[in-house]
Parts: sequence; structure tokens; C-alpha cells
Amino acid sequence: YMADEKNEIVVEISKDLEELIPEYIESMNNSILHIERLVQEKNFIEIKSEAHKMKGHGGAYGFRYISDIGLLIEGFARDNKIELVKK
Repeated sequence: YMADEKNEIVVEISKDLEELIPEYIESMNNSILHIERLVQEKNFIEIKSEAHKMKGHGGAYGFRYISDIGLLIEGFARDNKIELVKK
């Protein structure tokens, strides 16, 4: 991934994955909503699990940025740093 002149993230994906991307994006939106609920419950175990999935799936679909965010959230959840998970 890279940022363009508008500071937007630009992602190049494999042509083979192109038709799967809308479903993947919807899945990631659902994951974010799920993590937001888990944050309210301070359920660090499930936050860590969901973030771990983000980390793996992001890389598999060519979204390195999502993998990086998943890695951060997973680490913050492991350390019980709820304020950092919220960010």
C-alpha cells in the first residue's frame, strides 16, 4: 500500500481476488463493529482473536494496511490497553 497525493491509501490487488473484494470489505466493516462492541465489554480475549483474523486476512487479500492495524490491535488487546484499542 501507499499514500497518494491526497493522502488516501492506494492498494493494488491481484486480478484473481477482484470479485471477492466487496464481500471482504463488508466482512471487515462487520469486524470493526464487532470489535467496537467487544471494546465496550472490555473483552480482550475476543478483541485479540478478531484482530488476529484481520491481520491474517488483510495480507491474504492484499490489504497490508489492514494487517498492520490488526497486528497493533492484537498487541494492545494482549496488554489490556483499551484506550489504544479504541483509537
